[in-house]
Amino acid sequence: TIAAAVLAATRARPSAMRARGPIRELFIAAAIDQGITSPSLLATVCACSPRTIQLARHRPVVESQLMPIRRCLGDERLLRAALGLVRDSFASLEHTDSPNLVDRRR
Repeated sequence: TIAAAVLAATRARPSAMRARGPIRELFIAAAIDQGITSPSLLATVCACSPRTIQLARHRPVVESQLMPIRRCLGDERLLRAALGLVRDSFASLEHTDSPNLVDRRR
């Protein structure tokens, strides 16, 4: 669900979360903001190393950048289209320990 919220708020493609850049940084910040702190879990979703996640944790995040993501997390209508993109792009990931990170509901 966090992945879908980031995509809905930024109108980015899922591949942007797996590439170096502002969307991946924002996804990491949003996941941490929502209480997901496992570097290995985030690294799997972002297709990067856990060290990349650890370094990203220490970068400053502008609070106003997280507000649209929080709004999307609270409104199913805003997430609807992005959830389909997330399901298709991350179908091979098995995250039973954190269902909120990548929602695979049908």
